[in-house]
Amino acid sequence: MEWEHLFREIILERGYEYYLEGAVVNEHISKNSISATVSGNDDYDVEIIFNNDKIIGMYCSCPYAADGHNCKHMAAVLYTYQEHIEYESSINNHISNNSSTLDEIIKKASDKQVRDFLFNVLKDDDKLLSRFKILVDKSQIDIKQYKKQINKTIKSFLGRDYFISYHQAGNFIMAMEEYLYEDIYMMIDAGNYLDAFELTSYLFLSVSNVEMDDSDGGLGMFASECYQVWNKILDQANEQIEAKIYQWFINHLDGSVIDYMEEYLEEILMEQFKSEKYLKDKLLYTENKVILEKQKPESWTTNYNVEKWALNHIKIMEELKFSFDDIDKYCKENWKYSRIREYYISTCINKKQYNQAIKVLKESLKLDADKLGLVKEHSLKLKELYKLTKNNEAYKQQLWQLVTKDNPGDLNNFNELKSLYSKEEWQNVREKIFVALPKYSYIDHLYKEEKLYDRLLDYVLKSPGLNYVFKYENILKDDYSQELLQKYTDELNKMVTYTANRKKYKEWVMILRKMTKLKDGDKAVQDIVKNWKIMYSKRKAMMEELERL
Repeated sequence: MEWEHLFREIILERGYEYYLEGAVVNEHISKNSISATVSGNDDYDVEIIFNNDKIIGMYCSCPYAADGHNCKHMAAVLYTYQEHIEYESSINNHISNNSSTLDEIIKKASDKQVRDFLFNVLKDDDKLLSRFKILVDKSQIDIKQYKKQINKTIKSFLGRDYFISYHQAGNFIMAMEEYLYEDIYMMIDAGNYLDAFELTSYLFLSVSNVEMDDSDGGLGMFASECYQVWNKILDQANEQIEAKIYQWFINHLDGSVIDYMEEYLEEILMEQFKSEKYLKDKLLYTENKVILEKQKPESWTTNYNVEKWALNHIKIMEELKFSFDDIDKYCKENWKYSRIREYYISTCINKKQYNQAIKVLKESLKLDADKLGLVKEHSLKLKELYKLTKNNEAYKQQLWQLVTKDNPGDLNNFNELKSLYSKEEWQNVREKIFVALPKYSYIDHLYKEEKLYDRLLDYVLKSPGLNYVFKYENILKDDYSQELLQKYTDELNKMVTYTANRKKYKEWVMILRKMTKLKDGDKAVQDIVKNWKIMYSKRKAMMEELERL
């Protein structure tokens, strides 16, 4: 894959340095993308998306990329991806070559030599012995032995504190996945669906109950793989096996599995088992779950669970062809829960009952007034419905509400409102918006959008630290280099009053280098360095880094 032409030479060099230093961490590589964190003076998240070996999208959370540039962090991640591809290619070639060599060696061996060798290998490896039994005789599955092996494998990863560290977590998940790929899929291919299900479920529960540092997300990936295996089994199982599996899922939705893993059990229960018998049983089950959750003391968790099971109940009502009146009645019984009203609103919109949807949205804005995220969602939907129904005045008023209160400072809404006014009208409206915006809104990008660079500069200068200088330096440097240099100087002189480590000193030197690119920056930097060498001469590491400037 060719990609280096997408970057300036200096950016490639810096990206390659990051790559060599091992700054690319937490990488996750899939067929069509790579995501990672690049650690430097700050940590930045990078995601790159491919299509047929062509890059179709790149994102980085750094300020340089925010201005539309391809940054060194992206380059570092691509060097890492390139290494991964080259390594995989070499492994595949190695496997291919080894396969040919193995085939030749086996052909040379006598039957007795093969049998003797196989006997010696299998007697010392319980895992391989179990697989070999399945290979030669489908009925030779010893589930108890498999469970012992799983327990033994888990124990080998647990330290004295019974916790799997971040550095061991990936290897642990891979060891658990091996049972899925090497053993359970073999059972499925052999038609041993119940054994395959029992072992998959045992793996799922065992891994769920292990204390581990899952910062890398391996636990969720493993749960997803178990989910896929369950689906594969259910797609091929007969009615008797399906009934046993159904009962297992029902029995284990009892809080015995940690909540975020339990969601996989809930999902498969709702997405599978679609015969009328199971739908009726699930209808009763979900109704009881809602009743039980409502009996608990009210909290965010209980409200979430009521909404979740009530929505599942409604979905099953739809699958059983309940009338809209019945579903409407059930919604009204649970009207205090915002997600139920959201479902009702979506249903009204799908049925083109726009006036009813508008009515419920207005009511929801009052009922959910203390939930800022929901207020924004309701307000956005209301704005779109006013636009759809050509209620122009209400549409304009709702946009104003969004821009100044419900989603303050949002650039898309800001520009959408702007499009409703003439250039002359907008000047006055814009000033009213600026006055109406709450203090916490990010007004800086509105100044940038409107090219109000004097106000943007004032915002940058009044903001603590240098983040906004980094963000807007390219826009402001031509007209306001002196002001930016003074801001740099003031902030650096604040930083330097505290003794720091070498990493921080390197960061300060990098900032000084940035300053030299501004008009009169060389002189400003010389003055700073001269002053620092007098005031902080005893900081040996700091003096060494300044010499490298």
